[in-house]
Amino acid sequence: MRRKACAVLTSLLVMALLVASAVGGGCKKEPASDLTVENVVARTAQAALNLKSYVFDLEMAMHMAGVVDGEAGDMTVSLKGDGAIDLKDREMGVELVMSMKGKAGDETLDETMEIATYIVGDMAYQGTADEEGEMHWQSQAVPSGTWNQMQVEQQMELLEKSKVKLLKAEKVGSIQCYVVELEPDLGALWETVMQQPAMG
Repeated sequence: MRRKACAVLTSLLVMALLVASAVGGGCKKEPASDLTVENVVARTAQAALNLKSYVFDLEMAMHMAGVVDGEAGDMTVSLKGDGAIDLKDREMGVELVMSMKGKAGDETLDETMEIATYIVGDMAYQGTADEEGEMHWQSQAVPSGTWNQMQVEQQMELLEKSKVKLLKAEKVGSIQCYVVELEPDLGALWETVMQQPAMG
């Protein structure tokens, strides 16, 4: 059950990163006087088409409850980390600290993991820290279609199906940005998650 839960969490994390990074494309150098939900989504979609690489910081919490292959689970996961993705050169690096608490089947979970993942072309390298903090690495070929799944078109379709609430505009450094709240269409989100290579 833990492995199944991690596969779902990995796919959800990838989706969250890509949608968040695509929304980040809505930043402009000058404030817009005609700021509405509709033109924020339209501008974000347009900017995302030109997205070739980006860096990010991430802090999020998720609660998951349900049944996977007949086993019930109920867990809370918190994540903190950063990374960079270069779609053009097919390179990615993500470093995360993940905390899981709850139940997965008959197993009670209360653990914190430090994980690093790097993808260069068709090879993935994943490290997991042991109790002493030493990283242990594994490598494997990435599943076919991984980089296609990371393209933003699919994520922008998900964004356009989401309920978007415009909270405010604020500056990040000297760049005027939009702060939005997304409520994704759960059916569309789940369909996209299940298409991720990790679900194989």
